[in-house]
Amino acid sequence: MKIQKTICPLAITLVFGATHQLMACTGITLTAKDASTVVARTIDWSGSEMSNIYVVVPRGQKQQSLLPNGTYGGKKFTAKYGFVGLGVQQPEFVVDGTNEMGLSAGLFYFPKYGKYRPYSESLKEKSLADFQVVSWILSQFATIDELKAAIDGVQIINIDPTASTTHWRITEPNGHQVVMEIIDGVATFN
Repeated sequence: MKIQKTICPLAITLVFGATHQLMACTGITLTAKDASTVVARTIDWSGSEMSNIYVVVPRGQKQQSLLPNGTYGGKKFTAKYGFVGLGVQQPEFVVDGTNEMGLSAGLFYFPKYGKYRPYSESLKEKSLADFQVVSWILSQFATIDELKAAIDGVQIINIDPTASTTHWRITEPNGHQVVMEIIDGVATFN
């Protein structure tokens, strides 16, 4: 009986301690019998209730990236493809969505692993806020190869120096999927 009293509190501590350390998102990919792909996710990382927004962006909509000073002055882009997604805090900050070509993209936290290049005023026209990368991907590309060909034309920046770095899962309708990470300022695809 004494062993059970010791083990129970220890087990409870381990479970809750592990849960506290696992505050992260999980990407889920399912393949149906007909070979169609379904991507999903959990959003576990919020320590508080978030202001989520459903976002519908039509072809032709113009966007511009925020800069670290909180103003719009970074990369400008016009939607080549329409898309739908889920935004947080404001419509430009799409964390997950799918475009009309079937390409999907999702933002996931990547704390202590990724590293963006520091913001440079001389590159502000190429600067793209990390929370606007999903909007840029979905509005501009039909395939992962198109994204790979264009990624060197942007400078992904963190507009909030206190926030974690992020990485992105991109999935084509055929199930081909990559994770894009910025490691030491360079985009990599895994």
